[in-house]
Amino acid sequence: MSHKSSQFESPDVIVLGVRPGVRPNGKPPVRIFLGTQPEQYRPERVFVWSIEKVRDPARVYEIHLMSRLPGYRSRFWNTGFTNYRFAIPHYAGYQGKAIYNDVDQIYLADPGLLFDMDLGSHGYLAISPTDTSVMLMDCERMGRHWTLEGAQKRRKYALIRRAQKEPGCYGVLPPEWNARDHEHREGWTRCLHYTTLQRQPWKPFPERFYYFDNPDRGPWDALEREANLEAFQVFSASRPSRDHEIGESHQAFSGHTPHWWGELLEDVAQSSGFRTLLHIGKAGAFEGIDLPSVQVTHLDLAEFLKRATSTDETPTWDALCITEDLSRLSSADVPWIIDRLLGHAASVAVVAAPCDATRTVGHVPSRPEWWSWLMEGATQRNPRLHWRVALFPPGSPEEAEIRSGGRCLSATPTVWVLDDGKPGHRTQSLGLAHQLGWDYEIKQLRFNVLAELPNAWLRHGTAALRAESKAALQAPWPDLLIATGRRTAPVAAWIRRSALGKTKVVQGGRLGTLRDDPFDLGVAPRYAQLFPHERRMDVDLPITRVTQTALDEARGQWESRLDADGRPRWALLIGGPNAEHSFSSGAARRMGERVAERARAAGARIWVTTSRRTPKASADALEAALGDLCTRFYRWTPGAPGEENPFMGFLALADRLIVTGESASMLAEACASGRPVEIYPLPRSMRTPSAWVRLIARAVSDRIAARAYKRPVNRRGFERPQRRLERVSAGLLARGWIRPGGHSRQLHRHLVDAGLARIFGDDTPIRPGRPSETAMQVAREVRRLLGLVPKEKKGTAGEFRRPSAQRPSFGVMDASDGA
Repeated sequence: MSHKSSQFESPDVIVLGVRPGVRPNGKPPVRIFLGTQPEQYRPERVFVWSIEKVRDPARVYEIHLMSRLPGYRSRFWNTGFTNYRFAIPHYAGYQGKAIYNDVDQIYLADPGLLFDMDLGSHGYLAISPTDTSVMLMDCERMGRHWTLEGAQKRRKYALIRRAQKEPGCYGVLPPEWNARDHEHREGWTRCLHYTTLQRQPWKPFPERFYYFDNPDRGPWDALEREANLEAFQVFSASRPSRDHEIGESHQAFSGHTPHWWGELLEDVAQSSGFRTLLHIGKAGAFEGIDLPSVQVTHLDLAEFLKRATSTDETPTWDALCITEDLSRLSSADVPWIIDRLLGHAASVAVVAAPCDATRTVGHVPSRPEWWSWLMEGATQRNPRLHWRVALFPPGSPEEAEIRSGGRCLSATPTVWVLDDGKPGHRTQSLGLAHQLGWDYEIKQLRFNVLAELPNAWLRHGTAALRAESKAALQAPWPDLLIATGRRTAPVAAWIRRSALGKTKVVQGGRLGTLRDDPFDLGVAPRYAQLFPHERRMDVDLPITRVTQTALDEARGQWESRLDADGRPRWALLIGGPNAEHSFSSGAARRMGERVAERARAAGARIWVTTSRRTPKASADALEAALGDLCTRFYRWTPGAPGEENPFMGFLALADRLIVTGESASMLAEACASGRPVEIYPLPRSMRTPSAWVRLIARAVSDRIAARAYKRPVNRRGFERPQRRLERVSAGLLARGWIRPGGHSRQLHRHLVDAGLARIFGDDTPIRPGRPSETAMQVAREVRRLLGLVPKEKKGTAGEFRRPSAQRPSFGVMDASDGA
């Protein structure tokens, strides 16, 4: 189903009246004309809320929403509302003053101050003759230059030039009333303009832009959180949009009900224990579904809304289920309808939503991001709510993707850790699991030859697993899945899909946390320079097993076993060759000589521990070069009984750590110990053709990444919209087809720039890291992901309780408006 395409001759008007209990001040209404379009509902809502926050409560504010107006030639417009501003004199009746704003702005000061500004001898005020994104205008005077017909048919700059032919028509607007995001200064900015399209925090056009982070997004995010907590919507039940029309009921499942639907409802019922359920849709959607002891009330949406405004009671069901197709409704009205429906669910909401990602203009509810945003907003107001939304192409419900959010239904989350056999990956996954403090189960993964194929060929599948590993992955599925590394990503995606929204996936590493990878929280090192992703955390260091508790235990275990004669203690943590680096016996000998020379000058003794990648000949050469300065040399021996690895003891007791630079996980563990860290870079391996191919590929990747991040400016001196080569380069980077980061020299540069380490031989001051700092940050986000961190909320939320078995009676519902 599609939205209505009806258009109206004049803008819809939102009136913010004098607040109850406040005496009107008699000033004329503040008239604001807002250029907007259906895809921009989120910033439109935040714009109106920003005015509500700062306005004079004794005054009336009229906000005219200029969207989808008929008769305009919009072919060459940069936005869906470019020329509407020039028709303001017509819509204002050629009388009085008016303010114009683009929808990508927020007010940090009362717009009444702008409205009351003296125009003097000017017809309009703007920050420059050609920048009309914020204007104060005299509608009668500007009507001589800007008519409805001209706005509909002429080009933007032709209309601006026409006005400027009249001497003195243009006047300068104080810049604080149109401060671009990079110009924002707290206490100075009065109207903040998020002008760079590819940096807008709400990401309205993912089909047109690859979005970058915006360092000035804080004020916008804070306003949206406040609007969510206050249940503020632009429209409401008592004041719907002009497009609002429920009409005949249409079901999300056209034809047959998919096989997963019953499994989903039964899983949620079993996990939450709900006893009463309100179903918005046809009763046929429940045929063949076994929900024992659950009392179900079936209503269509029109009947629900009719009863919701005709009585004074507010019945509440334990759970809400929606199978009526809401995507056919106006995008301006879906938010308040969802709010109204979720207001009657105590703990659980399940929604079936046809979702066609190829539909964009005017069909906002067809986007998956739209539904996630709606449900997340509801969770902020009701932290006890658990929700799942099944998104599928219209007519193809078997292809559903199920998203979930809100509070975890388990009192204590169940956790799986996928172990791909790589020590660095295992360290990161177990480090996070330990930090969370919940019991967990390790799932050992063994792979076949298909694991070498690109992940794009193995998506959502277990084809790369050996039979015994595949057999170990069975329901009941966990609440949380922790995985690290490229090979675990398809398996984690398959579990996430099989769990029907129950399982949240935390995926670590550079590979597996890219734009098209299905995860709930990604964790990747910042040095990898991955393209920004809204669900990924970029951290200074990989997660490690190094915690203060682990260090204290190691100190107690090793202090008496390691020699202590008062000399400084230097520990060498040795890795070995990999695809990028070599570590020959000659390189090991030179390393030993350099370290011994500096240690002798400092009067230090040396401890050494090797790893499974350290060649025996290299270890022998290193030990010989260190000579009698080395008082402890541990050789890692696979599968052989012997002395215990003193690695953690070295981290706890050494005065200085010197680490070979090819191992990100070993460097991370060293930096997390709180000890001074020096990086000893290993030589590059350039002896094979593949090494040269890799070097050339990285040089090309770095050039493409530089182009993706380039910020060319327009003729006004501001960053212009992303296009052509910048967009292509950003797309290659975002999808992971080009990976500029990840090589060791970038890691070293990042650690040095962050003050966490220095290159061996340098005397730059070091800021030691803190044990488990990264793990604590990620664990905090995981708890928030599972709804186990108290959310910002209006008032105080009660304790989470299992829903009652009492059946509600449908009298009058809550008639309060979201706005």
